[in-house]
Amino acid sequence: MAERRTELEVGVDPVQVALSREDEASIRTLAEELRVPVNRVKEIYARELARLRLTARFTTFLPLVVSRLVRRRHFEANRLA
Repeated sequence: MAERRTELEVGVDPVQVALSREDEASIRTLAEELRVPVNRVKEIYARELARLRLTARFTTFLPLVVSRLVRRRHFEANRLA
């Protein structure tokens, strides 16, 4: 079984992750919904997207899955703060 990499092992630079128009639209929508800066959402989104791209067999629903993960990360961070 392939070993799953953590986001620290991936070492993703959010600036270097290629984002589609759909990704950009999702980022703007999430920033408005969560009331946080677009750059912050983009950073989390790009990191999660890069992590999932490593092992994804099907990429059709990645924006949906990544959006959900961004929400989760946001709420977890706020709960712990």
